[in-house]
Parts: sequence; structure tokens; C-alpha cells
Amino acid sequence: MSSSPKRSSRFGNLGGFWCGRFGLGRSGWVIGFVLVVAVLLRFSALDRAVYWYDETITSVRIAGYTKEQVEDFFQPQGRPVVPADLVPLQRSGDRPWLATLQSLAIETPDQVPLYYLLLRGWTHLAGDSVATIRAFSALVSLLVFPALVLFGQAWLADWPRARSVIGLAIGLVAVSPIQVVYAREARGYSLAVVLFLLASWALLRVLRFDRLGKPTRSAWMTYGVLVACNFYGHLPLALGIAAQGAYVALRGWLERSHRGWNALRHNLLAWGGSLLGALVLFSPWLVCWLTYRKPMGWIDRELTWGTLVQRWGLNFSAIALDWQACFDRPLFDITQETDPIALSWHWLPIGLLLAMVALSIRRLLRVTPPDIWLFPLLTGAIALPFALLDAVDGGQRSTIARYFLPAYLALTWLLAFGLSEAWANQRRRPWAVGAIALLWVVGLWSSSQGVMAPTWWNKYSSYDDPAIAQRVSELQPPVVISGNALRLLALARRLPSQAQLIYLEEPDLTFPETIQRAIAYRPKTEWLDRLKTNPRYQIQAIEPFNNTWVIQALDQSPPKTP
Repeated sequence: MSSSPKRSSRFGNLGGFWCGRFGLGRSGWVIGFVLVVAVLLRFSALDRAVYWYDETITSVRIAGYTKEQVEDFFQPQGRPVVPADLVPLQRSGDRPWLATLQSLAIETPDQVPLYYLLLRGWTHLAGDSVATIRAFSALVSLLVFPALVLFGQAWLADWPRARSVIGLAIGLVAVSPIQVVYAREARGYSLAVVLFLLASWALLRVLRFDRLGKPTRSAWMTYGVLVACNFYGHLPLALGIAAQGAYVALRGWLERSHRGWNALRHNLLAWGGSLLGALVLFSPWLVCWLTYRKPMGWIDRELTWGTLVQRWGLNFSAIALDWQACFDRPLFDITQETDPIALSWHWLPIGLLLAMVALSIRRLLRVTPPDIWLFPLLTGAIALPFALLDAVDGGQRSTIARYFLPAYLALTWLLAFGLSEAWANQRRRPWAVGAIALLWVVGLWSSSQGVMAPTWWNKYSSYDDPAIAQRVSELQPPVVISGNALRLLALARRLPSQAQLIYLEEPDLTFPETIQRAIAYRPKTEWLDRLKTNPRYQIQAIEPFNNTWVIQALDQSPPKTP
């Protein structure tokens, strides 16, 4: 009788988690140290890494420009442009807020607007440099930790070692490479993680209220609003929301013997009503998405079986270890059916991590009721249908880590639960201490390597931009040519002020005759093929960069006719 009120009083209590009975306890000091490390990882050297293609699009969007308007800055084609000419394209505040919404809705409706609007407001206050733009994502990512506490208290409300599980989850997330990588990008991924945790907390909270016989109408409304925020924050979070619906249905079905069918029916209808309300709130953008959505051809590119399995392994292991820290070439190449690097002995640590998660799941199933074990298992499984689709029908949907952020959270919860259970067992405690220390040190090491690197695997198609910019800067004068204006805009940030950027898309155009040497960066195939047949130019590929060439003018005078 006395324990139940005590548990409910701690429900949703953030302060009670951090402090011991007489103030800040020993665990509070440990968590404090972990959070200091988390802050350092997320805010150190924010402007060091390349501001890659997707991040450049972020700046263009908050500035309110479309791709066509970016191309207009380079007109007429073949005209040299210097980096200073392109500054307005990435400066927010010059154009109205409506221009930001229009550019998103018309060109990239899959990039939902909540993050971009919040970021635009942030840049009005803090400026629009690379460091300040990324600082917004890093700042939002710190909200993950109180959100983890709220979620953990709702998920493990009646579990005696809930505090231990939450503390371990905070420690793992603090140094988790995949969390650190996406917390430092000028994209909405850190906001997505926070929003999903809050929606998960709201759902578990309302289901607990229902079990205790408390009013749930306002709690279901809160959940519905948070679901709408998930949709507006990161569209792939719809996969996590679908997993929550499956949780409501399966939990009710498993509890039907003692709670009856009415409870299942009531909760399913309430969840459906919340989802419907969220869709009504999201409907303006849903109309834009249905009207202007464009196919992403690269997502359907077939991979070899070995590449597909390797990417699954790399993405999975990134919850604790980022293998990019061991290589100087990118781990992924989304433009090819095979990746540049093939793993060998690296499968052993990946296998050990998989075994740890499997043992955690086994323990979770053995000692907890369905309302606890169902949630992380369903959330962690959201990538499986896409993995099956890729394996059967081809494609690389399941290999793009940012689409399945809730799954990485679920894997961390499972790992934290298993480690907590091992810690509670006196015989297994030494093993638990060793595993916790190893995971934390390895995560800290690989995350810190990514923090200090000029480029990383998550930069995908822009991985080589720093090295390419260096090659351009060595030319006298520095000249770069491309058939993609947004690529030029991304590269311009790393070029000297006197660099000349030339946009050439038309295949029958050539660059000015006054230029004798240039770097062609991702030129149009037709343009490059035409240039290869021109005896006035010598063209040589720059390895190992993708579609990057040195163009040398051999003779500035037209060839003589016989």
C-alpha cells in the first residue's frame, strides 16, 4: 500500500532522479561528469567539419531561396563568380519567412518545416555562421537527457532498478557516436530524437493513467499534439509513431485476460483519435507533400549482398563504436553498389555488441511484463520491413541511418537494461563493470575522432570536399567548374576569396578562354564528354575523388585548318 504512492510521486519527477536523499548523490556526480563530456563532444570545434551538401541546403532554405534562384546567381553560365557573391544565398533575414516555407514546400516537401523555422529564429539572434547554425542542433540535443529521464520513468515506472537503467542510458547516449554525429549537423535530427522521446513518454504516461483509473482526455490530447510535432519535425518519425500504435494494440491484446476487451478497444480508439487529430494538424503540409513530392532515385539503387549486410552492421555498431575512426576513406558510397571499404576482423566487435543486445533482450523478456518489453522491441524493429524490402526487391532504404533514429534509441535502452541487470547480479558485476567501461571508452574515443575530423562518413557525397577544395586552392588562379550550383555553393565555404566558381550545365558551353587550368567538380556528363573530344584540352581524373577532373588547356588559339 505504501509503495504505490511513492512510485507515482516519482512519475515524471526530473529532480528526484538527479539528487539523492540529502542532495546530489554519488550517481548524480557521475551523471554530471557524463553530461559535461556530452556537452564537450557536441559543442567542440563545430566549424571544423565540412559544411556538406545537405547542410548547405539547410542554409539556402532558411534564407528562403530555391534551387532555381541559386542557379540565377551564376547566370549567365560560364561567368566566374567569387565566394563573396554567394553570401546572400546563405544569409537568413533578407527574405520573408514565407519564402522559407515556399522553398521547402515546392522543392523538398519531405523536409518538414519545424526545424527550419526554429533555426531561422535562432540565426536572427545568434547569426548564421557554420558554428552558430550547428550550435542550435547541439543545444537541442542536450534536451535528450531530461527527455530520457521522463521516458525512462514512464517506461520503467514500477521497475526497482529503473534509476540504474536510466543512468546507464544517459551514459551511453552521451558518447554514442551516432547520437554525437547527428547532434552536430545543421539538420533536424537532434530535434527528431527529442520529439520522439517526448511522444513516447506521453503515450506511456497516458496508458499508465488509464491503468490507474485517472482521467486521460487531456493526456491523449498532449500525445496527439506531440505526434503532430513529430510529423512536422522529421517525417520518418512516422515509423516510430506506427510502432507506438502497434504497442497499444499488442499490449491491450496481451492484457485482455485480466483487463478485458473494453480496455483494448478504448485505448485503440483513443490512440486512433490522437493520430487523426495529429494528421489534421499536419494536413497543410501533407497536402504540400502529396502535391510536390519527388522520387529519390538514389534510394532505389541496388547494392551487393555484402555491401547491404556490411552497412547494416556499421549502422548497428554506431550506437557504441564508429568504425570511420579507423579509416581514412569513407565507409559509405551511396552512388555505387559497393562501398570503398570491406570490413574484415571488424565483424568480431560488431558480433560481440550484437550478442550483448541479444542477451539484454533475453533478460528483458524473462523478468519484465509485456508492457515493458514490448515498447523497445517494437521501436527497434521499425527498420526490419525496409531491410526485408531491400534484400528482396533491391534498394538502400534500410542503410540510411537518419531514417531510423528511434531504432537506435531502442537499442540503447535494451543495452542499458541488460547492463543494469548484470550490475545487480554480484557474480556478473565484474563483467558488467568491464562492459560499461569498454563501451563508454570506445564510444568516447570514436566520437572524439569524429569531432576533430575535417570530414566523416555522414557527409556522404561531400566526404572529399575538403581535399577537393585544397586542390582547387593550389591552382593559380583557383578555378572550379561544376554542373551543380548547390555543389559549388557548398564548396565555396572552403575556398579562398579570389577563387572563381563557374557554373556550366549546357553541354555546348565551355569555360572562358583566359583560363588555362581548372578543376571540374561533378560536371554534367554530356559537357565532360564533349570536352574530352576537344583537342585543345587535356582531361585527367583525380583519384580517388568521385567525378572530379583536372582540365588543362593545351593551346589557347583555335586549331589551324589544313
